[in-house]
Amino acid sequence: MPCFEPEDVIFLTNQWDVIENTKGDGDEEDQHTKTWNKIQSKLDEGWPGFNTDRLFKISLKQVGENLKTPFTKQYKNFQALLEKTIDRNKNKRVEYYFRFVQKFAVDAEMGISSRINLIETSDDKRKETILKNQSIVSQLEAISQQKMVEAKEYKTQVIFALAEKLSSYLYSDRGRKEILNPQGRPNINSLPLHAFGEEVFTRINMGINRWCSGDDVMTVIKEIENEMKKLLSDVQSMIHDIEKDITGFARSIHDASFTFFSRSTLRVTLRRNGINFIEYLTILFKRSPLRNRYRQLKEKKAEQIYEAWLLSFTSDQILSSFEDNFGPEYDKVIARIFEKEIPQKITSFKLTMKTLLDELLDTKKKKRSFTQLKELVHEIKAQIEHFKEISQM
Repeated sequence: MPCFEPEDVIFLTNQWDVIENTKGDGDEEDQHTKTWNKIQSKLDEGWPGFNTDRLFKISLKQVGENLKTPFTKQYKNFQALLEKTIDRNKNKRVEYYFRFVQKFAVDAEMGISSRINLIETSDDKRKETILKNQSIVSQLEAISQQKMVEAKEYKTQVIFALAEKLSSYLYSDRGRKEILNPQGRPNINSLPLHAFGEEVFTRINMGINRWCSGDDVMTVIKEIENEMKKLLSDVQSMIHDIEKDITGFARSIHDASFTFFSRSTLRVTLRRNGINFIEYLTILFKRSPLRNRYRQLKEKKAEQIYEAWLLSFTSDQILSSFEDNFGPEYDKVIARIFEKEIPQKITSFKLTMKTLLDELLDTKKKKRSFTQLKELVHEIKAQIEHFKEISQM
């Protein structure tokens, strides 16, 4: 189990003292700047949640010699950031097991309360309640299967929405400007000629990655969450009613709810996978050799490459890309809800009611034991709430 988020990762780059920081004839950047920009570009493309504040250039040799250089200063900054990161993530495992204990307490309370509740009713009434809820559980299985089919069909709408939004962004003036001249990178006109083609491709790929972590995608994710809640409203209501009927008390809907799309997970997946445009841009670049060194013509040439690439990248290819990248993530969420979480609830209900029927003739003498168990579970839940309060979870 990972104990950190992708955005918490720190990157160290070593041996900067070895690189000769010189400029070649006609170069506009020295070797350190070229290397640093290339490292940032690669990480920006390939690592979800990458932040330049967590990238350091150091020289372990100079650190070992106790020298005072920009690289040893960066090493000290790295150490300080590492301590903060460790402190912030030290309770990751605790939080994971805490959620397990919390779920156990909720399930245990339902099982014990159901027995105590039914013990206090007549045998005939108990049997009637159990059989009625067995029938509802069967209906719950059928309805959940129907909702799973609807959820899978909804994926097509989502992919069309994502493809349409991305296409609109790529063809907009804002998209073109943000992609070719993004904030934090040198103006396209200032790039050296030998690195111009590769940089145009890099900026296109980085621009799409940024879009995939932006407001347009977050809007679609919110729509997915709302649609899942609508699809599952009947399922949640039935679960709530069953639990109320067999336990004698109404737990909140929050306790019986399911997890939907994790925004960070979906964003990370989209950013990590991105959409691979290299085969298209490589072909275009080979057909468009750059020979003019005038700055104003570089930007015009970059726009020409961008326009030619747009024409070559069809709607079907955008849809296919999202099918390959977004589709599996969506499928995993649907499988988790409809093939794991709901079936686990149903299995738990079936087991509880079968046990209740088996115990129908022998429940009164067990009332004292169940009451004691209930008090123990309440104590566990009280300790859970106390732990949440002092740990600020």
